[in-house]
Amino acid sequence: MMRVLLGRPLRSLLVIATLAGAPGAWAQSWESYETAQGVGASICPVRDDETANYWCFALMCSARGEAARFVVQFAGGELAGGPYGLDVFVDGDPVGRLALAEQPVEGITRLEVPFDPAAHGDVLEGLRRGDAAILKLTHAGQAIFHGVTLRGSSRALGFATEACGAGAPLPASGSGGAGLSAAEVRAELLGRRLYWGDDLNGVGTIYQPGGRFEGIMMNDGRGRANNGNYEVMADGRICWQGHVSGCFRFYRRDGEIWVRRDDDRSQAELGAVQITPL
Repeated sequence: MMRVLLGRPLRSLLVIATLAGAPGAWAQSWESYETAQGVGASICPVRDDETANYWCFALMCSARGEAARFVVQFAGGELAGGPYGLDVFVDGDPVGRLALAEQPVEGITRLEVPFDPAAHGDVLEGLRRGDAAILKLTHAGQAIFHGVTLRGSSRALGFATEACGAGAPLPASGSGGAGLSAAEVRAELLGRRLYWGDDLNGVGTIYQPGGRFEGIMMNDGRGRANNGNYEVMADGRICWQGHVSGCFRFYRRDGEIWVRRDDDRSQAELGAVQITPL
């Protein structure tokens, strides 16, 4: 049964944000927003101005620096009951599942889960890197599918992760987590095979001494080539340009070398690095 909300204001912070698209159509791009009600990035594949019904997906927080969460919110239509899950497919491949909990909000349906870099990092990176996504919302044996473009997602989600502190904190220097210097990066990482993640979902890269890198991204056991150029920065970060661009910070923890994103788009921790000679 559809809940038609004719003539009532849309109080949701996701609707206060810019909503793109038309009823039943893909939104044109992701949007970042900052209002008195919250900060984040959202896309709304469904918006019906006549009935005030909508369906939105977002990464957001209540205010800058507060904990981030993934949110599905809509008006119009009812769910059959939990448990609720959102399976995310990017460019045809599954990147992860969000276990959602319903939050009591009058007149709308709101499902959310706190953002966990370890559990949700693949979902976030998939949404930022891909071209299009399918969002499959499951509940009580039923499923609802929405297709969304990922145009503008890297910029918008980068804003949300920075504003909401969605990345894991970098271990402090002197506590076993100091970042590698530029000299250490050149001596220990260049010209070697680097891999982080697991066999099914991981990233493998060789940073060649001449400034080119050759990489592969594993997604559910299937590999995708990722090649391009890189530069070792004065602060020890490796910044790269391939299908997308960004920077990695390599650092020591408990006798191992770990890696995290370290740029204006993400601060997500990615895990321990396996290093082998060519």
